[in-house]
Amino acid sequence: MHTDRALDLALEHLGVDGASLDDAGRQTLEFGDGIPAQIEELDDTTVRLVAFIDAIKLTEPLAKREVLEANCLGAGTGAARYSADTVTGRAKLSQTVDLAPLDDEGFAAALHQFTGHVAYWMAEHADQLNVQIASDKHAKAQMSENATTIIRG
Repeated sequence: MHTDRALDLALEHLGVDGASLDDAGRQTLEFGDGIPAQIEELDDTTVRLVAFIDAIKLTEPLAKREVLEANCLGAGTGAARYSADTVTGRAKLSQTVDLAPLDDEGFAAALHQFTGHVAYWMAEHADQLNVQIASDKHAKAQMSENATTIIRG
């Protein structure tokens, strides 16, 4: 499969007609439930799917750990991988797809799996993680408040 066909399939899936890649070889699309993702052309038979997951705050140690665990053997990301965007520091989920061995159904399945992981991280899991981060911060604040200094002499 060629990258032009992959873009056509993605657009068909969304019911969009006539979009094309920009000068940088990217097209930003919005999948169901407001899931923004980019398709980047790497070469004639390879694309990268990219989504920024702003709900994951990589400045939080617990979020960093969660992302590392998710990346481990694809346990929480499938074929995609988390990274920090080098310019913005935002959490970025990306997947490189070799289109050469894929037919239309194979690419549609890869796209569906990717957007499923993005949806999970944008909504469900991010909410749970942010609650856990807030709870940890509250517990640490309580421990600091209740701490007693003992001086031995």
